Amino acid sequence: MGTFIYTILGSCRELVIGPQAVLSLVSFQACGSQNPECVILLGFYSGVVHFVLGVLHLGFLVSFISEPVTVGFTAGAAIMIASGQIKLFLGLSGPSQGTNLITIWQHIADDIQTIRLYDSILGIICASTLIIMFKLKDFRRFHRWHKQLHILSLCRNALVLVVSLLLGYFLDEDDRDNMPFKITGKVPEGFPELRAPHFNMIDPKYIYPNGTIADDAVRMSFGDTIKFFGSAPLVIAFIAILQNVAIGKKFNEGATQIDATQEMIALGAVNLVGSGFFDAIPCCASFSRSSVNASSGAKSHVSALIGGFLMVLSLAFLTPYFEYIPKASLASIIIAAVIFMVDFGAIIRLWKFAKLDLLCCVVTFLASSLLGMEYGIIIGVGMSVLIILLKSLRPAIKTEYRQDNGSNLNYLFMRMDQGLSFPSVDYIQEQVIKKSRQDFPDFQFSVLVLESSMWTKWDYTTINAVVSLVDSVTNSDKILIFYRLPEEWIQLLSTYGLENPIVCRNMEELTSVLIELTYVFIGPRRETLAGKNVESNPEFIPRQSLRGSQSMNFNFVRKKYSIQVED
Repeated sequence: MGTFIYTILGSCRELVIGPQAVLSLVSFQACGSQNPECVILLGFYSGVVHFVLGVLHLGFLVSFISEPVTVGFTAGAAIMIASGQIKLFLGLSGPSQGTNLITIWQHIADDIQTIRLYDSILGIICASTLIIMFKLKDFRRFHRWHKQLHILSLCRNALVLVVSLLLGYFLDEDDRDNMPFKITGKVPEGFPELRAPHFNMIDPKYIYPNGTIADDAVRMSFGDTIKFFGSAPLVIAFIAILQNVAIGKKFNEGATQIDATQEMIALGAVNLVGSGFFDAIPCCASFSRSSVNASSGAKSHVSALIGGFLMVLSLAFLTPYFEYIPKASLASIIIAAVIFMVDFGAIIRLWKFAKLDLLCCVVTFLASSLLGMEYGIIIGVGMSVLIILLKSLRPAIKTEYRQDNGSNLNYLFMRMDQGLSFPSVDYIQEQVIKKSRQDFPDFQFSVLVLESSMWTKWDYTTINAVVSLVDSVTNSDKILIFYRLPEEWIQLLSTYGLENPIVCRNMEELTSVLIELTYVFIGPRRETLAGKNVESNPEFIPRQSLRGSQSMNFNFVRKKYSIQVED
C-alpha cells in the first residue's frame, strides 16, 4: 500500500517504499518479536509524527543531521542488524533478543552450544555466494559479458532465495525438528483486510515468548501505549525521513531537488494508511530496492507502481511457498546486504581531512551500537549541533606576513574562514588585538589587514565589537585596514561612531593606501623612509600626500597624530 501512496505524494521517482532493515530493528527493540499489534501501532504513531512535521514545514530539521552522523549511524545499524542475524545464521536456539550490541552477543554466547552444523554450512555458502555475485558487477575483465554479469549481480538475492526455497521444499519432513536446517514456517496467506485503526494493544506482559497470549490478558489504554513507546515513534520518524532524503539525493543527482517537507508528508500518509488500515509495519525508502529500480532504468513512479502490483500478486498466490525458505539463507541475505552499508570510503576521507567530523561519526557509531539506535541518532544530532557551535565560537583565523609589490611594504594579513557573528566576536577581537601588540619584524609600519568579505551578517554586538577593535588596535600604535568590507558595514560602523574606516575593495586600493601611509609616520620612534630621516612630527610629513585619497579616509590617523592637511 505504501508504494501506491508514495507514487502520488513522493518527490523522487527512483525511491521504492517498503520495510527497511534499520526501521525493523528499532521496531524490534521497542516491541520484541511476539507482538505484531505493537509494531502496527508503532507504525501508525510514527506516521502521525511524520505528517505533523510535514504540515508544520519542519523539513529543515534534516539539515541538522550531518553526513558524518549518517555514516556513523548507518555503520552502527549495520553491525547491530548483522549481529542480530547470527543466531539464525548458525541455527542457534533461543530468540535473538537485545537492545544493544553487548546484550546481543551475550545471548549468542549463552546459546552457542546449540549451534547446528547444516544451518551454519548453508548460511556460509549463501553469504559467500551473495558477496561474490555482488562483486560481479565490478568485474571488468570480460567486457562482452559485463551487462549480463551486472544483471546477475542485481538478481543475486532472488536467485539465492529461490534455490534455498527449493532445497527446503525437497528436504521437508513431517517432523520438521529432524530437518537438516530450520525453515521459516507457515506464512499467513492473502492480503490484509481493510479495518479501522485501533489505539490499544495487548499488554506485552501477557504475551509468552512463544507468541501465545494469556487468557487473562488485558489491553493497554491510549495513554499507556504512549508511555510504553516513549521516544520510539519519534526516532522511527527521523530515521525514515533521513533514509528517504539520503537515498533520494543519491539517486536524484542532477534532477529535481528533494523536498524534505514533502517527503515527511508522503511518509506520514504511507504509514498512517498502511499501519492504520492494512496492518503494515513502519516503512520508508529501501536502498537495495531503490538501487535495483534505478539501475533497471526507472524514469517515473510507474516502475514502483508495477512493483506494487507484483507484490499484491505475490501475497495472493505465493505465500504458501514462503514457509520452506531456510532461516539461515534469509539471515545470510540480510548480513550480506548490511555489510555493504558501511561507507568505509567516507570514513577514510574523514580521517584524512576532517578529524572533528570523524569524532562525531565515531561517537554516533558507538552510541548506536552500545546504547541503542534511538540514542545513537539523538547523540549524533547533538554532536553535530555542538560542532556547529564550537566552529562558530572559535573560527579559524589564518595569519601571514605579506609584502606589497607596489609599495614594497610588509603587512600582516588576517583571514577568517567564516562570517562574523556575536558568539565569535570576543575570540576574534582577542586574536586581532593579540597580533596587534606583537612586534612586527622588519616592518616599516605596523599595519594589519583584516579580510572582511565574509561579513555578510551583522547585529548590535558585532558592530560594537568592531568599533572597539579599531580603537584597541589604534591605541597600540597600529593601523587596521579592512579588506573588501561590505558597503553596508561601512554605513553601520559610521552610525555607531566609527567614521571613515580604512577600507580597501581590491589589491590596487590596498597598494595605494600603503603608499599613502609611507608618508604618515606612525609611532614615537625614528624611522627611515626612502633613505631620509623623518621625525615623528607633522612638519616632516608631506601634507599634499594626504590629499586625493578617493576611496580611503585617514581622519582618525590625522586626529591621533595631530596631522593637519591644507587644501
